[in-house]
Amino acid sequence: MFPTLTARYVRMLAALAVATFALALAPRLWRIDAHLTPDELRWVCRTVGFHTGIRTGDMELTLQTGHPGVITMWLGGLGLPVDPDAAWSKACLGSDSSELLYELAPADRQVILDRLYAGRRRIAWFTAVLAGLIVWLAGRLLGTRTALVAAPLVALDPFWLAHSRFLHLDGVLTGLMSVAVLTLLIFLVGDGRRLARRRWLVASGIALGMALAAKSPALFVVGFGGVLWLALARRRGTSLRTMIGEGVLWLAVAAATLVVVWPALWAEPLAVARLYLSELASHGTATLERASFFAGEVRDDAGPLFYGIVWWLRASPWVVGGVVGAGGGVGVGGRRATHASPLRGGGDHEGDGSAFGAGVATLVGFMVLFTVFLTAATKEFDRYLLPAFPAADIVAAAGWVGAVDWMRRWWAVRAVRRSEPRHDDRVGARHAVPSDGASIPSIADGIPVPVDADDTFREAGQRPIAVAGGWARHAVPLLAAIVLTTQLALVLPIGPYWVTWYDPLVGGAERAQRLVLVGWGEGLDQAAAFLNGQPGAAELEVASRYRAAFGLLFDGRNVQTDDYAPDTTDYLVVMLNQVQRHQDPELLAKYMGVDPPAFAAEIGGITLAWVYRNRADEGVAAFLDANGDPATDALVMRSRNILVRRYAGPLPIIKYGDATDDVHMARGVIDALGRLPRVWHVHRAEGERAPADARMTLLLETGAHRFEHHAVGDLVIDGYRDADPRALLPAVSRRLSVDFGTAGTLRLHGLALPDGPWPNDRQGALRFAWRAVGPIDPPATLSVQLLDATGAQRAQLDDRLVDDEGDGTDDWTPGVDVATRHALDVRGLPAGDYTLSIGTYTVSDGDWEALPTHRIEVAGLAAAGLAARVEGNRLLIPVRLADGAAMRAP
Repeated sequence: MFPTLTARYVRMLAALAVATFALALAPRLWRIDAHLTPDELRWVCRTVGFHTGIRTGDMELTLQTGHPGVITMWLGGLGLPVDPDAAWSKACLGSDSSELLYELAPADRQVILDRLYAGRRRIAWFTAVLAGLIVWLAGRLLGTRTALVAAPLVALDPFWLAHSRFLHLDGVLTGLMSVAVLTLLIFLVGDGRRLARRRWLVASGIALGMALAAKSPALFVVGFGGVLWLALARRRGTSLRTMIGEGVLWLAVAAATLVVVWPALWAEPLAVARLYLSELASHGTATLERASFFAGEVRDDAGPLFYGIVWWLRASPWVVGGVVGAGGGVGVGGRRATHASPLRGGGDHEGDGSAFGAGVATLVGFMVLFTVFLTAATKEFDRYLLPAFPAADIVAAAGWVGAVDWMRRWWAVRAVRRSEPRHDDRVGARHAVPSDGASIPSIADGIPVPVDADDTFREAGQRPIAVAGGWARHAVPLLAAIVLTTQLALVLPIGPYWVTWYDPLVGGAERAQRLVLVGWGEGLDQAAAFLNGQPGAAELEVASRYRAAFGLLFDGRNVQTDDYAPDTTDYLVVMLNQVQRHQDPELLAKYMGVDPPAFAAEIGGITLAWVYRNRADEGVAAFLDANGDPATDALVMRSRNILVRRYAGPLPIIKYGDATDDVHMARGVIDALGRLPRVWHVHRAEGERAPADARMTLLLETGAHRFEHHAVGDLVIDGYRDADPRALLPAVSRRLSVDFGTAGTLRLHGLALPDGPWPNDRQGALRFAWRAVGPIDPPATLSVQLLDATGAQRAQLDDRLVDDEGDGTDDWTPGVDVATRHALDVRGLPAGDYTLSIGTYTVSDGDWEALPTHRIEVAGLAAAGLAARVEGNRLLIPVRLADGAAMRAP
């Protein structure tokens, strides 16, 4: 029959489980808002969508991803309000949520953060409960002594602890997979009534179903369970039919649990299955979106040694030592009944050594096979190995208990040998005589001395043996206390940044950064705190690659490193793993090793993040101090330019925004030039300018005379004078209709040219109004030529047609008007009559093809006095150049 555990044993295990829960919970909740990871913002939004679907009855919304993260989403939003009409909720439910969230008002961003931290707390409580449950199950399987030593290892496992604080998947998956395996193992190695044991099978099925709902790699447990059934078949003596029935029940309970917790299965089961399996398959065939780093090299596939190195770096010294010694412990457990396991009788202190050995061997097999399972995949992250760590903690505990037992036997045998009477020809053959006259076998008989020999030998006056017995009685509790103390000393100092914990005995984080990717958001919170402490922090623009882990913590404007701009970005934030993977190499080369960082976040003896100040404005300010005159000059800059925030010189600043239209831009410049004869325009180099800067450049190039062009690093300073207000204001657009393309896919329906003669000391302004009638791919390019009276080309421009967002004609929406602005350089050309020739063409595989013209109507140009005509595929318009200096003369 299945053994009835004594009340004392039950109380011991229950108390140990509760203590483990408390020990696990405290560090998990400590500074829960310490830092963000790059993935958590995504899971906040998925949680919002999941619970919106539940509360609105749209169960398809609970299919957020194929991971599938269902348990994480339940925990992340259960009991929290869902308001589909709130700005933060709309941003989360939108397809571009990760981008939209950065445009939210501070109050809405705080709502997102509060939800994230609330979800983290639920994850922390849930995984702490699982930690207590794992230790309780380990006690049921391997005895209280092993569970006692396992408790601090499981509760304070630094790798699991780190991921048990995030609104993410792997911490939850780890606990559920461990419970599923342990309960299944108890079912398979236990004795007693089948119905009484079946509760463990049902419990395992429930845990498996929840694990499958947590993340798709839990499918490994299904295969491992089948292997386990077969491996233990002979030991259990069950028939194939019984095994199949048990397996079907196990899977049925798991499937039912999965259906209950995942509402999407109620609405779209086939779609769920396809997405779930495709996500699992992607781990095996897909490479990382970004290159990884392993053993000092950037690579797509880390190779077969990766997870072995991860375990070596991430496991605590107690776990490494215990696992290494567990092999011998399993053998001892299989030969002698000295390990405490309640599965086959024995209550508190005695048990079946074969059950103990089977349990430890199974957990070792789980660790090894799961590692092999992960190694076969090409998508590799260290956190994927997490489910193997609780099993390793338990195995290590068994190994250390086995080592203590060996020492107890060695001590007792040594004591017996010292107490035996010596005879010349019978060394070791005598027996010590206890108080009741019973014979106590010596080591020569090959039978171990009982561990409770203290009372027996004390009365016989055998003091050495009594000391051995007394020491043995307290050895395991003393070991557990030492493990707890040292584990706390190892883990707590680096908290709450446990993602950066690595075994100090193998080199810690210093060595880890040379072998594997280090950092998953740690340090970015410190960088954000530093920047939030700067004057005018809310107005700063900071570039970082990991916006999801930094942007929500920073009070100012955060942009992706791809959007770094030397004229608007105040600071650059760099992560260690960004350096390891050689990401943004050109950008990093401008800062790292060139200037000292403004701030460095150091954790665990290494630098995890750097903050660099953009000093591009300093060269510009020095140039303006040397060449500017407050009596004659003004600055013209986009409102986001760093000089608007930093310039402390005497020149007045005329600002314009990204949304300022051409007329208001022109009036601002006209107003400045009405008071001062010169302006300095600061912007990025040609081809890198913001759209607003490009429009201002065009305005100044066509309405004033450029007398200075000076580059300072990545920035340019252009000086202008002799402005003509008539040329600065945009010309009136004249209506026409010319369709370009074989199917008339691109329509030119408006054209604005400078009124009257063009001055030859500045560029000529051209403004076009276009409309995409149909798809235009490859994208179209504008061709403008200026022909003299002989037909010779004297000026030319070829500009790819793009809208204000930089999108080419292949991305234009049919039926939507797009305005383009261009400048034709006519400076220095002799005065006289010319012909403006306008056409379009496309380029494909290096070959260009002119777009033909259709449905031509130029009456609007004729009414304005422009004798326009179309010849072939080009629109021809006569223009006149005049001497600019003469035109400005009074």
